[in-house]
Amino acid sequence: MLIKLFRIFYKFIFSLLILIFYITTTSLVILLPVSTVRRRKNLMAVTGFYDRFYLKLLSIRIKYTGLENYNKSKSYFIMANHLTFIDIFAMVSLFKTLFITSNELKRRPVMGQVAYCAGCLFVERRKITTLKQEIPRIGEVLKSGLSICLFPEATCSNGQGLLPFKGGLLEAVMGTGVEALPVVLTYRQINGIDIKNQIM
Repeated sequence: MLIKLFRIFYKFIFSLLILIFYITTTSLVILLPVSTVRRRKNLMAVTGFYDRFYLKLLSIRIKYTGLENYNKSKSYFIMANHLTFIDIFAMVSLFKTLFITSNELKRRPVMGQVAYCAGCLFVERRKITTLKQEIPRIGEVLKSGLSICLFPEATCSNGQGLLPFKGGLLEAVMGTGVEALPVVLTYRQINGIDIKNQIM
């Protein structure tokens, strides 16, 4: 019991330290006098660097299949299902990508700050008129050569199937010349226990 508590405490402290270093580093990157595109690329590089520490600390092992459809030198409009916050770590470990998220997340303590430091694109999903104004902005980012990841379900599911897509933002890829790349995330084990197609 004491060993288990020590491990939890150890991981908590190191997670907090990594988070502090991450926010500090990305804040400095944001202040650099460079172009917006260069700043976003730098933020993606820093996020990928710290992502490796979190994966190791949380003992997350990732297996990729279907990589024959992925070219690292190209940018993509990535669409993936959404199960847990760990999805972000899994996606960043392979793809150098920005994420589309909601304005609601931006206002949340800590999570909003982390999303801002990662260069996320914040959108207002609830109003169709506002959403239509976001589409050209997202399209311009794609045309600048950067990849963007969208969770079209706009919420987490239990992994039993896909929820209805919030399809408004899918229009952003049209006319950009950027390929859409579908990604499926599944979890095989939690703490060494097979999930057997269920998220527990």
